[in-house]
Amino acid sequence: MNKEQSQSEEIEEHESFGLISATRVTGGRDVLFGSSIKHDNVIALEIKRACRRRDLYRNWYCGKETLVRIEMSHSQFADFITSLNQGDGVPCTLRRLDNKPVEECPVIDERLKFETEFKQKINSISSDASKLVEDASRILSDKRPPKKTDRNQLIEDMRMLMQDINNNLPFVQSQFNEAMDKVVKEAKGEIEAYTAQKLGSGSLPDNLPDNLPDNSLDNVKFIE
Repeated sequence: MNKEQSQSEEIEEHESFGLISATRVTGGRDVLFGSSIKHDNVIALEIKRACRRRDLYRNWYCGKETLVRIEMSHSQFADFITSLNQGDGVPCTLRRLDNKPVEECPVIDERLKFETEFKQKINSISSDASKLVEDASRILSDKRPPKKTDRNQLIEDMRMLMQDINNNLPFVQSQFNEAMDKVVKEAKGEIEAYTAQKLGSGSLPDNLPDNLPDNSLDNVKFIE
């Protein structure tokens, strides 16, 4: 621990000393890791090295260089503080690391990714169905009675196809619904943040209606 003293002031430094802060950032932001919409309002968390200054009979804590700075959407921040001991954590976007800027987060179109995966699944089912039809036509066109092994294989192939249709497709749909629920949650969080910002700055008119529509997404920009 390093100590510097000047008259009545004493400054202490140690590698374990740090400061953490949370701020609301408006404007100048866009894509966040783990989010499907664009954001104008985010929560920034920052950890700095720190020193303790003793002066006038009390302690003062002063920040030094930034160790890490992250940004989260309002819904991510809410999940972060209410989801202790669950999984590996909540997605966040690194902005600074070891006092150096981090490359901008890449755009990931979750909707396009889902559509691509869904088309691949449909094509796979269609290919299996086509092969089943070809195999059945070949076996049934033979004048001889079908072999037991061929019949069993046809039954197994049909069973697998029905399992794909009855079980796997509903699972894909449930995953899509879950993803869309997440988007709606993020959109509502962005609208609430935007409204709180305008109310705080006095930009909204005084004669607002009592019931604002829940489905107003005019100020939410989706990733394209």
